Amino acid sequence: MIPMRKLLVLFVPFFLFFSVSGQQTTSSVDTGRPAIVSRIEAIPSGYYDATVGLSCAALKTALKNIVTTGMTPKTYGALWTEYLISDVKPREVGPGTSPTVIWDIYSDNPAGTDPYNFTPGTVASGGQQDNGTAVTGEGQLYNREHSVPQSWFGASASPSSIGPESDYYHIFPTDKQVNANRANFIYGTVSTPTITSLNGSKLGPNTWSGLGGTAFEPINEYKGDLARAFLYFVTRYEDNMVAWEASSADGDKAFDGTTWPSVELPYLKLMLQWHATDIVSLKETNRNDAGYIFQGNRNPFVDHPEFVGQIWSTTCGLLLPVDIISFTAAYQQNKVQLDWSIDRADGLRNFEIERSTDGGLSYQYIGSVNWVNGLNDYSYTDNVASLDGMVLYRLKTIDQNLVFKYSKTVSVKLQAKLDWLVVYPNPVADKLNVQFRTTNEALWNVSVVDMAGRVLQKAVWQPGTSQYSLPVTQLKSGIYLFQLHSNVRVLRYSFVVQ
Repeated sequence: MIPMRKLLVLFVPFFLFFSVSGQQTTSSVDTGRPAIVSRIEAIPSGYYDATVGLSCAALKTALKNIVTTGMTPKTYGALWTEYLISDVKPREVGPGTSPTVIWDIYSDNPAGTDPYNFTPGTVASGGQQDNGTAVTGEGQLYNREHSVPQSWFGASASPSSIGPESDYYHIFPTDKQVNANRANFIYGTVSTPTITSLNGSKLGPNTWSGLGGTAFEPINEYKGDLARAFLYFVTRYEDNMVAWEASSADGDKAFDGTTWPSVELPYLKLMLQWHATDIVSLKETNRNDAGYIFQGNRNPFVDHPEFVGQIWSTTCGLLLPVDIISFTAAYQQNKVQLDWSIDRADGLRNFEIERSTDGGLSYQYIGSVNWVNGLNDYSYTDNVASLDGMVLYRLKTIDQNLVFKYSKTVSVKLQAKLDWLVVYPNPVADKLNVQFRTTNEALWNVSVVDMAGRVLQKAVWQPGTSQYSLPVTQLKSGIYLFQLHSNVRVLRYSFVVQ
């Protein structure tokens, strides 16, 4: 079965609609707006021009200005009508008969049949829109879920409210009972839920490092949607972060009271992981286009997911993605043992090991070690039988958002290998032999150069053996330079042709 969130909303015969080219057609029902049936190319030309060359706090503020300029806030009550247009999908189950239903992220089951579907519209018109009556379980009424709870920013939404409490991009139509279960708790990871909704969303103790308390965890298919909605919110309203930080205990776990980064690091790591692992879907791009038509601005992190990594990056001074509390190197029997320990990690991808043999002027990738959730101690063994002198190492720690940072550098003094390889015979008449002390593990580019600097011969020696040879019968008598280049070192030897 194709996941429902990946499908186009094609069956909307009673709505106006846009074609891919954005041309509007009409039908008999006047909703005042078109329904979204395919990707609308609605990003205005030059909309993000002011972001060119920016990163970190400057990029975030530039985006704040972009999404604030031109925004025409709508009332909280207007969301009901908008949901009928842009938050619908084809019906999967009854008991209603409407061809489209409310696209509820807390009940949708992308991998199978939905547990229930909501008929759009008011109860008086035959729909299941919240009318203020109590519910006794799921599937009875849908209402408006502030993915950034109102208590976090001191708002009290009423039908006439205008502002962050009515901002379409972070307010989703959801089941009333599940919405009530989520309440004002932060999002997080839940291993032992006290409540599990019919589509698998969970409420329970938060196991995400650095947060604690009670958390709500949606299903994986909508984690990215909610993360990008949250990052939009702290960007659009970055100037309010100072005032909102202490509005509620749960909000304080999410907001850090600054215009940048605006998010407490543990919660930011959660949002970055969800953003990276659940990529932008067609549902999101359609909803983004609809939001632009509805209130005149866009969620930039849906249009340009790469903005997330450019704003919240270690290169900007954030302590992401992990703290390495120790990193050591020890040499024994032609091998260097690298060991490191981490204090905490969430959403890492891997550690890359880099080595320098020229005093730190350049580093080369030599291997990687995958991050394992819950594991704090790691190691890597480097075979250095072909090396001598001072060798430097560093770690490149990469998270799932491809944000990275480097560790401190550690060094090892290797024993000198005067007999590392032998070139013979010298002088030579027909064939020059090269004997490595151990099996060669590098690819070498070989060249023979005369005293005028002209390259007379070239060859490539593959790894896997210790004995190589080079014919020299075509060379005239004289002195020549024999050069070997690998990715980590350059060797030069002089020889005489008789």
